[in-house]
Amino acid sequence: MLVYPSKSGSNSGSSNGGSSNGGGSSNGGGSTSSVISSQDAPKVNTNPASKGVIWVNDSTGEIFVCVDNTTDKNIWRGTILEDKIAPTTVNVVDFFGDNSGVALYQLDGDANDTGGIHNGEEHRVSYPDIGVFSQSAKFKNGIMWLNTYNNGIHLDGTVTRDKTLFTLSCWVKGTGIILQSDYYGDARGWATGWAIFTNKVDKAISARKKKTVNFSSADTKTFHHFCAVIDHADKAKIYIDGALVASGDISGDVYYNGRYYADTGENIGSAYRNGFKGLIDQVRVFNRALTTEEINQLYREQ
Repeated sequence: MLVYPSKSGSNSGSSNGGSSNGGGSSNGGGSTSSVISSQDAPKVNTNPASKGVIWVNDSTGEIFVCVDNTTDKNIWRGTILEDKIAPTTVNVVDFFGDNSGVALYQLDGDANDTGGIHNGEEHRVSYPDIGVFSQSAKFKNGIMWLNTYNNGIHLDGTVTRDKTLFTLSCWVKGTGIILQSDYYGDARGWATGWAIFTNKVDKAISARKKKTVNFSSADTKTFHHFCAVIDHADKAKIYIDGALVASGDISGDVYYNGRYYADTGENIGSAYRNGFKGLIDQVRVFNRALTTEEINQLYREQ
């Protein structure tokens, strides 16, 4: 079934032959939503004459709704194929179908990998009913003291650590570290591992030297799509809401001194300092560099 909101309360479901498969329903009193099945949608390739009528383009499968008597507007980002709504990708680990998808953390009540291979171990993480797709994970500026993992989501150490090239995709509403591997850094210059923040990428190349790529973080009032293409032999590229916002040199081997994290591994939202504060949703890891077009596909995911 398809549900679409009308522009005002005047359209109470009288279009599409006098009814809208149930007569329309009130949505908060100020507007209405008409419901129509894909089987009942009028299959015409010209603009309908009546405001509010849904129609389907037979050639592309796109769904449209007439917003006035002369124009149409695409209000559904999916398609209807053979009278069936195209399947969602939100629970598909291998999004592009080329075995590049390593892990998917939907964070709908737990820290498990949807593929069941790289399940996370959660510590003091809650899952509010506030997310891009369903729930999300809420972090409270978690701090992970030395060899303990008492905040955030601890991964098994194989998601990204042994990969010189990978892509991280997720939705964030907040600030701090999103993903890190054995990261530690302080004012004295000690450094180990790497970390992806909402406003920078840090990478240790020796005990006292880091390479950093800085950028402006998105506002924290709403969810934003965040994507980092990490090539340890070359550059880090950061995309926010599908747009490239930063690119910088992070070449060189990652320095791991083993001093701070004896069992090593990656963590979502947690680190020795600067842990994430806010919400994270739909975390994906790929084993290659995604293109700008592919990143925009993730941004438009539904």
